[in-house]
Amino acid sequence: MEGKIATTGETGKKSYVIIVVTFISFLVFPLVFSWALYTRERSAELSTVKDREMAIMNNERTHIGVIFDDIINLVMVASEFDKLKQYATTGDEASKKMIETEYLRLSEFFRVYDQIRYIDKNGQEKVRANAGLNNKSYLVGEKDLQNKGDRYYFGKTMSLNSGEIYVSPIDLNVEGTEIEIPHKPIIRIATPLIFDGKNNGIFIVNYMADKLFYSIKNDISVKDTKLSILNQNSYWFVNPDNQEKEWAFMFPDKTDINMAKENPDLWKRLTANDSVQFVADSGLYTAVKFYPFLEAQKLMGNKNSIASSNFRLLSPEKFYWVVVSFLPDSILYQSSKNTLAGLFRMNGAIILTLIILGAMLLNFAKKRLSAEKKTYDINKVLQLITKILRHDLANKFTATRYCLEAFEKSHNPEKISDAKLSIEQGVDIIVKMRSLEGAIIEEAPLVKIGIKGVVLDIAKGFNIPINIKGNEFAAVDDALAVVFENLFENAIKHGGATQINVSINRIKGLCEIKVEDNGSGIPEKIKHYIFNKDFSYGSHAGSGLGLYIVKETISRYGGTVSVEKSSLGGAAFIMNIPA
Repeated sequence: MEGKIATTGETGKKSYVIIVVTFISFLVFPLVFSWALYTRERSAELSTVKDREMAIMNNERTHIGVIFDDIINLVMVASEFDKLKQYATTGDEASKKMIETEYLRLSEFFRVYDQIRYIDKNGQEKVRANAGLNNKSYLVGEKDLQNKGDRYYFGKTMSLNSGEIYVSPIDLNVEGTEIEIPHKPIIRIATPLIFDGKNNGIFIVNYMADKLFYSIKNDISVKDTKLSILNQNSYWFVNPDNQEKEWAFMFPDKTDINMAKENPDLWKRLTANDSVQFVADSGLYTAVKFYPFLEAQKLMGNKNSIASSNFRLLSPEKFYWVVVSFLPDSILYQSSKNTLAGLFRMNGAIILTLIILGAMLLNFAKKRLSAEKKTYDINKVLQLITKILRHDLANKFTATRYCLEAFEKSHNPEKISDAKLSIEQGVDIIVKMRSLEGAIIEEAPLVKIGIKGVVLDIAKGFNIPINIKGNEFAAVDDALAVVFENLFENAIKHGGATQINVSINRIKGLCEIKVEDNGSGIPEKIKHYIFNKDFSYGSHAGSGLGLYIVKETISRYGGTVSVEKSSLGGAAFIMNIPA
């Protein structure tokens, strides 16, 4: 029977565990599923963004080639202008006027050329149209025309053969000996004017590269994208983080400011191939080398290009820029982050629903577990009652019968006294059984009452001094009176106490009740067993139920009970009950 009862008691616990495990499983599943979905979308989004960024870069590379094809076409056509040949070879003023008109018209029409010039073989500017404010171009007067014979682009262009085109690196425009302020990025495209075998100077245009950079940024950049443009020597034309680092190669005191020196590993990765992509520094890098004149050369001779096959670019493959876009994670994974946020909201609703259902199931399991525990406890009491009825109470009745039979034979008054004692002990067992029933089976509501009042009522039934000190309130029921009855009775009957002290205090939120006496105390060797059911000790041993009832009652209140040596010399029982 014991084993069967134990198994029944475990059923509720198993159900409780099953519900908890199931609840956790249902809770974890949507989270795991959502994370897997987010990871998959994040990977797909990265792939899509990489393809888009590279496609934009490649389209822009072709677009830039078209732009420079137009520039080269202009240089080729303008250098073959008949009036230019006539003026360069004869100095005809009428031809000069027509050239000035043509250069002014070209400047105002295209609006991308800072200067359009004819420079004679001595380096002297002869005709120069400048871009002006409000898209209004103007001709530079003769007294303001400069000699450019010492400028690098003049010497390099003059050394070319007929039909060859010189392209300068991008740099800042210099007027006189000073870099123009505000900075004006310029690319110079020039060709020698060789007529009848004689070099008569050069035709040159200054293309405003800032317009090109603006076009690249508009075509490639998205919000929060960082776009850098560098030359092949790793100097910045455009630096999104620090404009002070731009055009450093133009200033003698800034020649060490370049990416190759500041971040050599990154520069090496960015220029490993003509096109590269990689994720690093919490974002996506896309880098493409732009060969504007190599792209333009591909178009030369194309039906959409008016370039003559008689012209050729010098080493166009050596002229390139590195255009780098950096997309931080905040942009790179925006879509998947929005998805994740949606999944969080959905999971929140699911989890809330699961919590409500879980709480209902756990409450049901708790009630079932409580009911099964109550059934288990009742079965234990019934086992105990059965044992007492079968054994302890039967023994008392048998002893009473023997005493009465002995009295019939001997008429010895002591036998009547023994019989009365056996009857009293039997009655005591019945009373304790009733107390045990109240302590375990009955479920009277707990009410906060003053502990001192209960002690005073019980103390009236005993003939020794019971001193009470202090008072606190605690949630208890009528069974508390049985606790004090058992403790007082044990102290007097088994310990021979002549004085009992009861102190009631609040300690750390608990009501502490200390019952101590001046009796013989409890031997150290049995202190760990006195609260066990059926335990009895000594010549005056009782049923073994008294202290067991004390423990069960205090436990039902959510408290604890322990025993130690009393300062009075006997035993001290300490009970802590939630206040």
